[in-house]
Amino acid sequence: MRLEAISQKLGAARHQRELFFQRKQQYETQFAADMKAGLPAGEVEFRYTGRRGLAETELKINQTILALERAWQEQQQKFIEARQRQEVMETVRDGQLAAYNEDQRRREQQMVDDLFLAGMNREKAQQKN
Repeated sequence: MRLEAISQKLGAARHQRELFFQRKQQYETQFAADMKAGLPAGEVEFRYTGRRGLAETELKINQTILALERAWQEQQQKFIEARQRQEVMETVRDGQLAAYNEDQRRREQQMVDDLFLAGMNREKAQQKN
């Protein structure tokens, strides 16, 4: 469940990054068009400040994705290890069950053999009498 939760967060962060890149591309396209048309110096400086903000946002999004990818890998490793432990326990349990069943089969066979021998001994005793 933890792995699934991280996967969902990672998917959402990647989707957020895609939307961000689309908006960033629109911003850059509009900025280039406005620069060709001519912008006052104050507006150019304002737009460059906006670009720095976009770069910081992009960095934060990428850091978030990287952290989520690491968390996903760690959780996946934990899941694999837990699954391996479970498989080992199942193998041990299956082996113990097989040994128990074999022991039961031997006991039942021993009882059948004992009953057969007891019957044979009775017949011999009756034949002697």
